[in-house]
Amino acid sequence: MHGVAAVIQNRIVIAAKARCPACDAEFAISCVITEDKKVHRVLLPGWLLRWWLSTARTEAPRTRSRDWQYEEEAQRAPEPPRSPSVDRDSATLSPEALGQFDGEPIPAWISVDGTTLHFVRTAPKGIHEPLRPGEVLFNDRLIYSAAQRPA
Repeated sequence: MHGVAAVIQNRIVIAAKARCPACDAEFAISCVITEDKKVHRVLLPGWLLRWWLSTARTEAPRTRSRDWQYEEEAQRAPEPPRSPSVDRDSATLSPEALGQFDGEPIPAWISVDGTTLHFVRTAPKGIHEPLRPGEVLFNDRLIYSAAQRPA
């Protein structure tokens, strides 16, 4: 797959071309992923969306990530230290499953020591992404946070 992707107004906009490995057919992908993790189709022609994304990215100010931080993070009080990893035996699981990952259900929330943590994202085995403040790793594959609320 090749194309252009950009974060614009807290949304991920993607314009790309992909090729099916089974039949070798090429197809276009044009979509917007919103903060609530919903994917929406874009009705603009692919060439126009790719052009718009390439110009939108070049007009953005060039800054280094360490030069800025979100105001919300700057004003938030530091959270108490928490164990970064939780296993199934030390948590109460939601009866509602959001889906499956690696053949196992993804509980909508877990409760640890009286704190309810909501599902944020997956952590595939072998990829060790650092946890953000307030996040915990559940069963070495699912990341939950007290700050995240279901949509």
